[in-house]
Amino acid sequence: SRGLGDVYKRQPCEESTDFDLNGKSQGNPNGGYKIVQFRFSNINYPKGKTSHKETFKIIAKYFYETVATAIMCVDQDIYGFIKPVCNVGEVSLSGGQGAPIAVTRVEESISPINNELGITFMIFFKNVGNGEIFGNVVSAEATFMGKLLECDDEIKLRKGTSEQKMKCFLKIKKGKGSYTAPLTIRLGYTYIY
Repeated sequence: SRGLGDVYKRQPCEESTDFDLNGKSQGNPNGGYKIVQFRFSNINYPKGKTSHKETFKIIAKYFYETVATAIMCVDQDIYGFIKPVCNVGEVSLSGGQGAPIAVTRVEESISPINNELGITFMIFFKNVGNGEIFGNVVSAEATFMGKLLECDDEIKLRKGTSEQKMKCFLKIKKGKGSYTAPLTIRLGYTYIY
């Protein structure tokens, strides 16, 4: 006897539809949805068969933005004459941000430049989702103390590397003492899942 695979010949169906959906939010915990209908043809579908289960693969491609905040230390006494209230170094963001690309940690270093201080942030991030970044490109922006940092504005991801990094830099006027301030990081990318 012949099986259904012999009688019912599958026709590949590639169909693409663009539409906007609302993401999950406090007011809409399930996010948006849309019902999409499509037609496909069959050849030699068995007589008397009223239904048939078929498997479909749906690929979603959407723009996403990761926003992360880390509290960083600014120790203006780089020679260590005064005991600082905080320490310059690495800050871990292990909890994630609920996004497919997560900022994992930030390394900070401070160096004197004439009457200013140069602050360098190495920002590390990785793909924690089940999909991939379209084109392997992430755009980045960071602000510290209300100032936009000079960052690698577009990071090309290297395949086979679990964690990626970008460098951001800022000059501030030299003062006294140490304090903490928020570093806000925004990563924009198109994600395919």
